[in-house]
Amino acid sequence: MKPYTCFIDTNVMYSAIYNKNGVPSKIIFSNIYCLRLISSKYAYRELSRLLQKRPIPNSLPSKIELEQRVEFFETPDFEPDHLNIRKKDLPILRGAQYLDSDFLVTGDVKDFYPYMHPSFALLTKIVTPTQLCRHF
Repeated sequence: MKPYTCFIDTNVMYSAIYNKNGVPSKIIFSNIYCLRLISSKYAYRELSRLLQKRPIPNSLPSKIELEQRVEFFETPDFEPDHLNIRKKDLPILRGAQYLDSDFLVTGDVKDFYPYMHPSFALLTKIVTPTQLCRHF
């Protein structure tokens, strides 16, 4: 059986680097659930900008380890469509779908909440890190 594929949002990667004891860190650095962790190069560039703006002391080793645990893929530029979603979040959602992810793991509940409800049918299920852990 193939492992579930989880697209990791920028905020989850940042949280994993920031708090080594948090749920995002356990998902990425421990990977106790044997998940395939992926993201987009767009999200990685966003993470790099965020780390420059809000540096985390001693984050370089964590960023290098993150690069070893998460596969980063180039995704196309996505045009706005029928979803009412912020421009900066569209490449995350569409990237997860484009890469055929089972889950989009995000801490951005405010923007993704309408699409997290079970009645909203997306092939990629949007979950928080805690919800992902509960799933397994």
